[in-house]
Amino acid sequence: MRPFHAAAALLILSACNPCYQLAVRLCSCQPDDYTQQACQQRANDELSRVTLTNAQSDRCTAITTSCGKVLEAVPEDCPKLATDEGKLACGLAFDNAPDAGIR
Repeated sequence: MRPFHAAAALLILSACNPCYQLAVRLCSCQPDDYTQQACQQRANDELSRVTLTNAQSDRCTAITTSCGKVLEAVPEDCPKLATDEGKLACGLAFDNAPDAGIR
């Protein structure tokens, strides 16, 4: 496959993958261009490596929706990821942690 065709296929595949969309949104909150690009590269690597189950896709869709409500404007809302609400909404913490103080 030619590089252009591979890139186009990856772009089309990524548009349908809610976990990739969530990763891209979270990567955009990294503090600088270098870490954003490294985060994006990891997301791209995982996209080509992992095949989602329906349950995983549904979970990512739900998290992407709830995270989108917290991160309405990127990067302005990125500090919200440091809050309990932001962590829970964006799938970075679990609400049933044994110690509520540890997230």
